[in-house]
Amino acid sequence: MIRNSPCVCPFVQSLDMLYSNYEAELAERFSADLATYAQSFNPVKEKINKRRRKLLDYDNARHDYDSIRSSRKPDDIKITKVCAMSADVFRFLSQPTGLD
Repeated sequence: MIRNSPCVCPFVQSLDMLYSNYEAELAERFSADLATYAQSFNPVKEKINKRRRKLLDYDNARHDYDSIRSSRKPDDIKITKVCAMSADVFRFLSQPTGLD
C-alpha cells in the first residue's frame, strides 16, 4: 500500500539507483586493488611450486635408489648416478628459501 503512494515511489527508485551506483563504484575500486594485492604473491607461489617439483624429484630419486639397491644384481653405475642426482636435489632443498 505504501509503495504505491506517489511520494514513496520516487524515493524508492532514487534509493535503488544510489545503491546500484554505490555497488558499481565499490566493485570498480576494490577489484583493481585486490588484483594488485594478489599479484604480489606470485613470486612466493613460484618459489613454492619450484620447491614442490624439486621435492618430487628427490622422492623419485630416493625410490630409484631403493629399487636399484634391492634388485638382484645392483648396478654400481646406476647407484652412483642416482646418488649424485639426489644429492643435487637435496642441496637445493637445503638452501634457504628467502620467504622468512
